[in-house]
This record gives sequence, C-alpha cells and structure tokens, in this order.
Amino acid sequence: MIFVKQIIKLIFIIAFFRGFLETYLNITPELSRSFCEVLILLLIMYVFVSRFSKLKVPGLIYLLIFVLISVISKFSNNIPSLLFLSFIRHYMIGIIFFYLILNLNIAEKDLKSIWKLVLFLIIVQIP
Repeated sequence: MIFVKQIIKLIFIIAFFRGFLETYLNITPELSRSFCEVLILLLIMYVFVSRFSKLKVPGLIYLLIFVLISVISKFSNNIPSLLFLSFIRHYMIGIIFFYLILNLNIAEKDLKSIWKLVLFLIIVQIP
C-alpha cells in the first residue's frame, strides 16, 4: 500500500510542476500529461483488482449527465470524434483520479500526508 501513496504524491507533483518540467527540462506537454495518465491507469488496475466489489462512485448521475451533454454537443456542433475523445480524456482524468483516491482505502495519516503535500505545492505556486 505504500507504493500507492507514493504514486499519488508523484501524480500531484508532476501536475503542479508541469510548467517547470516543460520550460526548464524541455519535457513535452504530451509526455508529462501521458506520464500522469499512465500512473492513474496503474492505480485504476490496482483498485479494480483489489476492491472491485466495493467500488464507491458518488455523483455518478452528474457524471453521466456531463457525458450525455458532451455527446449531444459533439453531434449538434459536428465535432470530429478524435477531438471529442481528447476533450473527454482531458476533463475525465481529474474525476477518475478523485474516484481512485476515494476507493483506495488510504489510512488517515497517509491522507493527511498527501493533503500536506498538496498544500505545500499550492503555497510554492503563489510567487
């Protein structure tokens, strides 16, 4: 379970420092985004294997409404399918990450540790 906490922290660090990685280390935006998505996919596989029968998905109706409105908008505005899938992937990755954290059964002290990291990353972004 310790690797799960480290993967979550790594996802947050990469997400917060993507601009730095892209500007100063010449990492392409696609690579940094893809790296986060691969880590999230690893967590998805872990959750499905370990907790498939106990998955929690609060607000599923709102998620389905969002997807339905997006699909209606795609067809009414004649948007290409690849562009639509890119849009859905971009907006759904955060929601999927939220559901992953919710379903991981992380200990309270680990959640506090992750929360402290997020607060630190927010404060570092201020200047």
